[in-house]
Amino acid sequence: MKNPFLKVLSKKSLLKITAAVVISGLIPVGAVLAQGEIVAELVAEQGVTLSGSPGDTIWVPVNIYVTPRGTNVTNAVTVYAKFEGKSAKTVSFTANQFNVKKQVLLEYTIPMTTAATVSPRVIMTSTDMAGNDQVSDSTADTITIHVIQDTTAPTITLTNPISGFYNDSNLPSTFEYSLDEDGEVFVNGESHGSVTAGSHTESLPSPTEGTNTVTLTAKDAAGNVSEAASFTYFYDTVNPNVTATPDRAPNEEGWYNKDVTVSFSATDEGSGVNEGTITADVTVTDDGEHVVTGSASDNAGNSGSASVTVKLDKTNPVITAEDGGIYTLNQQVGWSASDSLSGLASDATGTVDTRAVGSKTQTITATDKAGNIVTKTITYCVVYNFGGILQPLVEGATYKAGSTIPMKFQLKDDAGAFISDAIATITYSKVSNNVAGSEVVAVSTGAASTGNQFRYDSTANQYIFNLSTKGIAAGTYQVSITLNDGTTKTVRFSLK
Repeated sequence: MKNPFLKVLSKKSLLKITAAVVISGLIPVGAVLAQGEIVAELVAEQGVTLSGSPGDTIWVPVNIYVTPRGTNVTNAVTVYAKFEGKSAKTVSFTANQFNVKKQVLLEYTIPMTTAATVSPRVIMTSTDMAGNDQVSDSTADTITIHVIQDTTAPTITLTNPISGFYNDSNLPSTFEYSLDEDGEVFVNGESHGSVTAGSHTESLPSPTEGTNTVTLTAKDAAGNVSEAASFTYFYDTVNPNVTATPDRAPNEEGWYNKDVTVSFSATDEGSGVNEGTITADVTVTDDGEHVVTGSASDNAGNSGSASVTVKLDKTNPVITAEDGGIYTLNQQVGWSASDSLSGLASDATGTVDTRAVGSKTQTITATDKAGNIVTKTITYCVVYNFGGILQPLVEGATYKAGSTIPMKFQLKDDAGAFISDAIATITYSKVSNNVAGSEVVAVSTGAASTGNQFRYDSTANQYIFNLSTKGIAAGTYQVSITLNDGTTKTVRFSLK
């Protein structure tokens, strides 16, 4: 309804009517007009038309008066006047108060019609039912009202319409629109009731995953429907799928031994990945076990993440073994290896090879679970367990020149087992001023010896060389016994 009261009443003093007199009611059959008749007359002003729009309620000014008929006498009477379906207005006349016009405003609502005019009837009754002062039917009892048809559709306009990508936490709950006239508003085809012209806030319909379109229309009182106003947005509540990928796979033990770069990627079947939010590559350079996490967001603001565990060990194992050691034949000598991070994939302990005498080298290798390999080469010497020169030779003793001096000793391994296959040779040199001179190959008096090499006596478990001093001048001498383990044993004695 488009403010009909203001529109009509503000013009009521200007209303012109095309029908000058409108009366209502019928004279009862057989009634005789006695003293007068009641007349209803629309107030007329030339050139103005009474009009309104469908649905408008207007007020029609009507003059009512009593006019005598045959005599100059009328009764007192009360007249009731109205349009169909409306409340009646009353006007009273005293006896002989004729030709005095009394004005009433009758309410009338223009029906919803597409007709150019409507012609409502004025209904009048009176209190005098005896035949006097009856309502006259001698003139027209209808009026003509011009119907102003509304053919202009309302305009509905969205205010800052929603668009873009949203998730459950950032989607607005309402939207705004404005309407240029009163009307019924429809959201996605469903009526949301009648509203007045102006700005309004409406609840956003429940969204569904994906593209959502909200369409608004408005219908005015004349049935005119506006052009549709709509907005579209994308609703996405599913987090993107994020993947963390190392630049290579770890070894079978799950370890790396060189720097590892983890890259991140993301997919999203909804609003799509916001590429700028994907975590940049992460390079792991420090030893240890690391949980590397990256994330990404989609265009609706949902976030996802992924993690990968990187176990990095770039440090070689440590080998503990003595370098330059001197060990007895068959001595139990061990080495060890350790790794404080990934742990050893190889043996943690081992032995140094002392099964043969002489100068030795041995390479020890250790590998950790990350694949780091370390080697260590040690140099060592394996010797016999020399028990010393046995009697009758005594260090510093004096013997008769030309005699035979038995040279005896025993060799054992670390466990005390006698060694029978050693090679031992003997030389001697004269000592002057406590300095040994040139060595001379010793001569044995025993037939069993070969050259200056000791022979082994398996009965006594000893090595024997019968040193002949024949032809050797008196003096102090140093005897040197050279073993095939690389060592030389010395003893001094004197001849007289």
